[in-house]
Amino acid sequence: MHWFGFLVRVLFSCISRLPRCLRIKLYHYLVLREHKLGPNYCVKSVTLLPSLGICIKLCGNDVEANTLRFLEMQSITSVPRCLDVVARGDTTFWMVTTFVPGEQLSMKLLGSFDHVQRANFVQSFRSFVQAIRNIHNIHPYAVCSVGGKPFMDYRLSNFDVQPPCDTAGQFLSKLYKYNLRYTSREDLELQRFCDNYGERNTVLTHNDLSFENILADSRTGNVTAVVDWECAAFLPEFWEFTKMLYVVPRGCDRWVEMLWQGRFQRERLFFNRLRDFNVPEVPIS
Repeated sequence: MHWFGFLVRVLFSCISRLPRCLRIKLYHYLVLREHKLGPNYCVKSVTLLPSLGICIKLCGNDVEANTLRFLEMQSITSVPRCLDVVARGDTTFWMVTTFVPGEQLSMKLLGSFDHVQRANFVQSFRSFVQAIRNIHNIHPYAVCSVGGKPFMDYRLSNFDVQPPCDTAGQFLSKLYKYNLRYTSREDLELQRFCDNYGERNTVLTHNDLSFENILADSRTGNVTAVVDWECAAFLPEFWEFTKMLYVVPRGCDRWVEMLWQGRFQRERLFFNRLRDFNVPEVPIS
């Protein structure tokens, strides 16, 4: 099927050169047509078109498209390829990516794996994480988006001190101080942890590794792709682990611990204590 993927990319290299108005009409038609045929391949803001080898996503900005292009330049393979992105004129964008095969991760899927499939899943997941962590941050900020700008994180709802930040310690300290607005209780140990984190390295982080964003081969157990990159950023190395604990289904801690080999327990305590502040959930502006 490599030839089919090649043809799709050649086709969209031509389509992306068409006038913006024609591309908007084309993608709008394809999405409407798929919705009329049935909801099987329409998930939230994403329309899957496996027969054409593409997905069409309605985005609020072009951040994810730029991130996918960056990852392609870094030779990261387990991600969709961005084929086109076009502004619709109403602050939203159509983003077209390659269709990636695989089944969304779930407790049912994990429970169906035998010991070989489980080993394949764990190994392929760790290899993926290591591959993106090997990407060097070329920006002057330690904490920032792939483009060196502020990033989005649904965990940081209502967090008005927006990155980028010069150091990881500065980022964590700002987060701690923001949480103090909602409690009269100071946590000196937590404050020292933030202050002492200092200039430790940050790494490229997907920042939303929920099960629905991880696709796996149900036959082999291998991770086939990781999708939904709108929150990607350079963040402290423990952030991916603690954020994953926050977004996976209840009762999946054992799987997350296995994937991360029991690392970052002190950082996990930090993250949990921040959650205890019960910050109101309001989207970042």
